Amino acid sequence: WMVYRKNALNLESPAGAGETQLISDQLVSDLYFAVPLLNIASIGVDIPTFFISSGDDPSAIVGSMTQAEGASFGDVRLSGKVKFWDNGNKGFGVGLLQDLTLPTATGDKFSGEDSLTSKTALIIDWSGSGFVVGANLGYFARSNSTAFSPEIADELHLGAGIQIPLICDDLELLLANNTRTTAASAFESDAHLGSTFLGGLRVRPMDGLVLTGMGGAAIGHLPGTPEWEGMLNLGWEPKPNSCDLDGDGLCDSEDKCPTIPGPKV
Repeated sequence: WMVYRKNALNLESPAGAGETQLISDQLVSDLYFAVPLLNIASIGVDIPTFFISSGDDPSAIVGSMTQAEGASFGDVRLSGKVKFWDNGNKGFGVGLLQDLTLPTATGDKFSGEDSLTSKTALIIDWSGSGFVVGANLGYFARSNSTAFSPEIADELHLGAGIQIPLICDDLELLLANNTRTTAASAFESDAHLGSTFLGGLRVRPMDGLVLTGMGGAAIGHLPGTPEWEGMLNLGWEPKPNSCDLDGDGLCDSEDKCPTIPGPKV
């Protein structure tokens, strides 16, 4: 993944002496790899690299802080997923996500945490004929920080998305929302909320190759919420064949008997 974020982090003086734009421009690459385990779980690792981090000098507000500039590494994320109810290519599915990040970020670039973080989330989805609708609810735990207003603390994460097949298994429309709010003061004010709305396309130009482009804007001023962001993805995954329910190699829209395997006629 390559992600560009605009105005992602403001610093407000606890004494009300003003604010500064800590991160005005940020370009980060995420290299993610995951493998399945016994068809009921998966494990993955995400390695982030920040190519660009730039912003204002915060020393006038907090003298111990330095200006973000240049490249850095982020926090490595370890991810595990377990599914309790398998939907295959149709019906409902339920699973659990557990993420851990390691404090591997380099330099004062605002590209990572000072300690371990943990995210536990419940995932529910439904799929059928190329359509996928999903939602998740998670709790993100971290060490608290008092440099920002509101305080950097534990968060509730809510996500929802839909995949709409335009050309089944070859071209899809994607719509998503990612919402964060402070756990102790959920949705209390604009300062405790960050909600990003995204839209884009996913195309599979050849078997295994996946290209995705998305972009959107956000509301709320919870630290880490950008004004807008755009992302591109290059990936590899087996073709889902979600529009061939009987597995006979013929897309459902062209199959006279979509639930009964048969010859391609």
